[in-house]
Amino acid sequence: MWKGENDTITQTEAAWKPWLTGVHGKLLSRESLLTFHDQGREGNARVQKTYREIEHTFMTGCDRNVAPLLFFIPSGEVWDSGYFDKLSDSHCIMPFRFVYPAGRNPQLSPDGSTTVTDPNEVELFCWDCNNPTNSNCRLKFRRTGGEIRFDYFDGGTTRKFCSEDGITLGMMTNGDYLLADHDLPFSGPFGLTSFIIDFLLSPAELEITDEDGLRVGTFGKQILSEVPDSHPCYLFKGAYLMPVDRNYTKRIVGTGTGKYTYNSIMPDGTTLVIEDVSTQAGHQDTLMVNADASQIRFAPHAEKSFSVTFSKLVGTQMRSLALTGVGGGPATEVDITVAPDLSLFRLGNRSSVKNVEVRAFTIERTTNVPVNKKISGLNVPTNHDLVVTVPNWNTLDLNAEAIAF
Repeated sequence: MWKGENDTITQTEAAWKPWLTGVHGKLLSRESLLTFHDQGREGNARVQKTYREIEHTFMTGCDRNVAPLLFFIPSGEVWDSGYFDKLSDSHCIMPFRFVYPAGRNPQLSPDGSTTVTDPNEVELFCWDCNNPTNSNCRLKFRRTGGEIRFDYFDGGTTRKFCSEDGITLGMMTNGDYLLADHDLPFSGPFGLTSFIIDFLLSPAELEITDEDGLRVGTFGKQILSEVPDSHPCYLFKGAYLMPVDRNYTKRIVGTGTGKYTYNSIMPDGTTLVIEDVSTQAGHQDTLMVNADASQIRFAPHAEKSFSVTFSKLVGTQMRSLALTGVGGGPATEVDITVAPDLSLFRLGNRSSVKNVEVRAFTIERTTNVPVNKKISGLNVPTNHDLVVTVPNWNTLDLNAEAIAF
């Protein structure tokens, strides 16, 4: 709660949830993401720039609009190896007082546009929401290798992290960050509604290639975005934005032992989820998806069982089919064909006999009334299609049967 408020115990979760959602949403806004990424690309040089911007504000006048907020952000490019791992140290604090070595006073430049104070050995005290009652949270600036760097102390005498940890200092004013309107990431003509969003919940990495051989994803120690208008998702490791109307081959490369979930969200309301897929270091599962997601082929590195969920927004109705107990391997790949309105879903089983459960779910946006049905214990022999039909989604008339190739 803000310092000075005395009604904390009377506040309800419902009253604060919209506020907290709005504040945290600004961290993922287009303005914040682009500002912090551009500042992070300046590396250690950004430390002195942020120092001077804050000092200049304190010397020329501070109000609720120009009050500085200081952000710890990764130093480097979003596609640098290890960039996303450094996001765990990302944090925002509020600076409130400079303390200078004896005999040193802050100075403005002759034109008043910046400061010319030597930052070496200067301390900047801050309010840190992770240590809200500690008045000793501070940065200490130092000159190392001819440039200004920082150490951060979160209240004690032991340094928590520093410039050498790959962290630099970003800055936005309170007015720009908290008071101004913000847009969704990549809003406008390059908005999220123009992209496919792919991400893994995983011990695995995504390697995506389009029909021209251009790459998106993590390849070895590099994060690539060769496809025009593709982007790695800032603040979301393992997620990528890709343009629509292309055929993609997606290789899911295991980095450890466990299970992963692959997710793809398309701008027309189509989603594809393949979950509970076992993997281990070196496994390469291959997924091919055509431009409208009507044709899908999944070829795991070895024989694996998994679940598939396919959803589509048709008019004002969200429709979803979930199949558990399916599986395949390198020579028994799974082929899926989907009708545009999800009235027909065909899954080809080349693997061993499968015992499959089919679940169907629909909800109408105008009424928010859900309907769901399931069919359990479906026996699907080798070289058979599992054909699921829903001729009427309003009543959820669900049918499923195995048909020989």
